[in-house]
Amino acid sequence: MALDIALRSARGLQETLVAILDAVERVPGVERSGICLPGRGDGEMRLVMQRGLVPGEEVDCRCLPADEALIRRVRTGEPVFWAASPGDAPAARGCPVLRLGGAAVLPIQAGELFVGILLAGTSRPDGFALESRKALIVIASQTAPALHIARTEHETSASEERCRSLIDQSPDGIFAFHPVTHRVVEANLRFRQMLGYDEREILSLTLDEVIAASPESIAANVAEVMGHDRHHIDERKYRRKDGQLLDVEVSLSRARYDLTDVVLVNVRDISRRKANEVTLASVRYRHQLILDAAGEGILGLDREGHHTFVNPAAAELLGYATSEMLGVSSHSLWHHTKRDGSAYPETECPIYAAINDGRAHRSDQELFWRKDGSSVPVEYVSTPIMERDEVVGSVVVFRDISKVARLEAIAEAIEAMNSIGYVFSAVRHELGNPVNSVKMALSVLRNNLASFQEDAIRTYLDRSLDELSRVEDLLASLKSFSLYENVRAQQIDLSEFLSQFLSLVRPDFSERGITLLFRPSPDAQRAFADPRALRHILLNLFANAADALAKRPSPTITLRTYAKPGLTEIRVEDNGSGIPEAVRKEIFQPFWTTKANGTGLGLVIVKKMMAKMEGTIGIESWTGAGTTVILTLPADGASAR
Repeated sequence: MALDIALRSARGLQETLVAILDAVERVPGVERSGICLPGRGDGEMRLVMQRGLVPGEEVDCRCLPADEALIRRVRTGEPVFWAASPGDAPAARGCPVLRLGGAAVLPIQAGELFVGILLAGTSRPDGFALESRKALIVIASQTAPALHIARTEHETSASEERCRSLIDQSPDGIFAFHPVTHRVVEANLRFRQMLGYDEREILSLTLDEVIAASPESIAANVAEVMGHDRHHIDERKYRRKDGQLLDVEVSLSRARYDLTDVVLVNVRDISRRKANEVTLASVRYRHQLILDAAGEGILGLDREGHHTFVNPAAAELLGYATSEMLGVSSHSLWHHTKRDGSAYPETECPIYAAINDGRAHRSDQELFWRKDGSSVPVEYVSTPIMERDEVVGSVVVFRDISKVARLEAIAEAIEAMNSIGYVFSAVRHELGNPVNSVKMALSVLRNNLASFQEDAIRTYLDRSLDELSRVEDLLASLKSFSLYENVRAQQIDLSEFLSQFLSLVRPDFSERGITLLFRPSPDAQRAFADPRALRHILLNLFANAADALAKRPSPTITLRTYAKPGLTEIRVEDNGSGIPEAVRKEIFQPFWTTKANGTGLGLVIVKKMMAKMEGTIGIESWTGAGTTVILTLPADGASAR
């Protein structure tokens, strides 16, 4: 009775085994006990619980040594008992429960259903008494149904747990839903992670909350699987808890769950695959390495001219971070203004033309504009990107040709200075005119000295003195021309130098109503130049700017500095009358001038000095809007030629 109560109240296999061994221990003579259950191997028995062993004798569910004859006898329902020296049970020596001498090995069996083996050991030389044997046989037979149920439930639970563990470890999401209500009835861990729900939340969902598709489409898929028992594979978008859509590949099949037909769905996240196909990713990676290593700037543009790719060289040349350029209109960012300062319409842009007409366009006469507002002369080619005979964008490859232009300007300046024949011819002309005028005036005086009045004589003498003054001015200019034949370039603190220069000239310009502004770049702190020559150059440029500002409203001269790789740029800007294009073409020719009393050597001298210092001079001017003179010098001695 006590055993029946204990078995009915037992919960699970463990409690059932304890209840059985508790009953066995109450049998007179029992000192050790144990229970063996069939293992997974054929004929294998495992000792799953034991009582009464001394320290060192315990076994951790080891297999009961197989005496085939003994096991056969027990499996047929025969209980086996022996005394201290059994001759028919050699297996006893391998089992600590049976090692005392007297032992019992009894089948736990319900009808023909073999459940396990009950073991009992005693130290009595004659083994168990008859009453004890009967009690053990009763216990073995009474416990068989309860042990069978407990063991079956345990194995079923363990099997379910193993199955769930395997499903939860699946790299794919797996869930099941009711074909009529469309409610989720089961979901593995991976599927819950995909959608961002916990176990309780996922079981409250219906398909229309999970699948971003029309109810009609969902119903059609369910009907196909349930009605025709077909295996359905499709690509869908599933909706996560946070509202984001997830690209998935789903496989639907019919299954049984809790005695009910359900639709079982295997879900694979293909969002990464769709975004980056393996082959394409590999090709793009190799291309990326090549583009990143290229010295030229390389830009990818879409059909609207927005950046889709920017290599490091392009970002550096334009002064932007790559992240600042991606997705932004290329034209409005760095190609918005022409050389003459006027707006550059997109309709006239050769880069956009490549997208529109599908042909490559080249140029080496344009400027790209940097983030800091400075410009850089470039040579570029814009080539259309074709996909299935359709233009989908363009690739722009460009390089900074400012160094090339600088070297060309230096060579041009040196060539101009070496044109001695031209210079001598011009000097002869410039000297010849005043000399002839003086000679003529003096000849007239000599021939008419006796008859001329004092006023007439003074007139001829004044005329001669004026012409000699012209000669004197010319000689002074020629002296300046050769003054810095051997420049002494050195490292200078540019901001300090320019600040001192402005302090020197500001009083004179203030008297003329001209405002001087200084806008230095914090990155342009150094220059490699001759301080005397640079001061002379700036005085000349400021004087020219002052002349251009005559009678202009709010006359202003702005001095700016910029830093470029290895170079320092000084800009002298005015809001004066500007220089016509025809004049700009001749402005650096010796003795060419538009001023009534000019010698035409000022800018020639400036250009020579810049060439001697490994620098260049350039002029940007807009009629009626002002002029900018750009001086480019090495930033340090290492950058000098």
